[in-house]
Amino acid sequence: MLKITRKTLLSTFLTVMSAVSFVTGQDTVPVLNPHQTVTFSLEPSQEQTYTIKLRENGFAEINWLVSDGVVLSVEIFDPLSKKLESISSDDWNGESLLFVAPKEGAYRLVVQYRKESETKNKQNISIEFNDKFNLPPKAKLKDSRTINGFNIKIMSTSDANYVLFEKNGVLKRIMESDGGLADYIGFSFPDRLEAKMTAQARQKAALLRNTLDKSGDGIPDVMIDYYSDGTHCCYQNYFINLGETVEQIESINTGHVGMWPFGKNPKGGLFFETADNTWAYWPDAFVSSAFPTVILEFRGNKLTPAFDQMKRSAPSLAVLRKKAEVAGNQISLFPYYGEDDENHGTQSLFQENVNDFSNTFYSEMLDLIYSGNEALAWQFFDLVWPRNKSGKELFRRDFNKRLSESNYWQTILKDGKGK
Repeated sequence: MLKITRKTLLSTFLTVMSAVSFVTGQDTVPVLNPHQTVTFSLEPSQEQTYTIKLRENGFAEINWLVSDGVVLSVEIFDPLSKKLESISSDDWNGESLLFVAPKEGAYRLVVQYRKESETKNKQNISIEFNDKFNLPPKAKLKDSRTINGFNIKIMSTSDANYVLFEKNGVLKRIMESDGGLADYIGFSFPDRLEAKMTAQARQKAALLRNTLDKSGDGIPDVMIDYYSDGTHCCYQNYFINLGETVEQIESINTGHVGMWPFGKNPKGGLFFETADNTWAYWPDAFVSSAFPTVILEFRGNKLTPAFDQMKRSAPSLAVLRKKAEVAGNQISLFPYYGEDDENHGTQSLFQENVNDFSNTFYSEMLDLIYSGNEALAWQFFDLVWPRNKSGKELFRRDFNKRLSESNYWQTILKDGKGK
């Protein structure tokens, strides 16, 4: 016979009350229904939460209206509180959030008034939820791929790009961006083979196309690029797993440069080559910027520097001495006043007749540092800097300050490989 004690009754009561409290708490979250516009007020750092109920493969488009100067973050969480989608209103595509539910359930929509907003006072914010997706009638097929049973299509209109992920004719995921009908603007598959490509570029594109699992996590995936067509900029690179579900595992902004496969990683997946954008517009104009090469690998579905792949043998001293001689002849004797000086800029570094900034002395220094030869880089600096030019230590300070701002370089130092 089951013996029920006072302790058992108390434990059961507390368990039931806990469950009731949880359900009641969930019920207090208002439901946002399709085609319903709601307006609420928030102050910086505050957030508003709604529930949106979706069937499996159900579509949700979240739109918002907010004053200029207010930055919103909009996030969607699944019934188990796992974040599935997020967007910031100051992103390049921050006009709406498009979402396809992997399973039926009640999803949580969280809207936050970000504290970094320029506007700091209380604001009215309006949002609405649309549950129907209609591709614009004049959309054209830009490119397509079939991977692991998924049909991935890039569609273009005059002012937008869409990436549709479908399986057996059912929409599983959607991405949207500004773009247009031009091939090089908006989304694209970087593995596209073109006749105008160099042999090396075609080889890299083929490697990307023929590597089913680029991240090395054992799941087939697709890499998709986005190019904004700005001044020199910008590139965003997405890696989407195509397993039982469609899941974005990485998104990396490579700024002024793209990203290409560097080779196969023995541990699985690929190495990728890009450049460090920390040095863009430094110390002055873009034309004199340096872009040191960075090799990336996936670690736990995150792209991170593979410094062992970046290391190279140091050039001979004779070669380095010759480079210092050439670079030294480009440097002006005008005093260097520092990167914060607005009146002199590049004039404080280079002679007026210099028009080729492809091999600046600090570009050579960075190539040495990022290839595992930092001590030699500073020897090169001492060799190239004119003895009668003032501001040497000021330049050293500015250079090290900029180097410390590189996330890539900080990761390398954290790994204990950069020193």
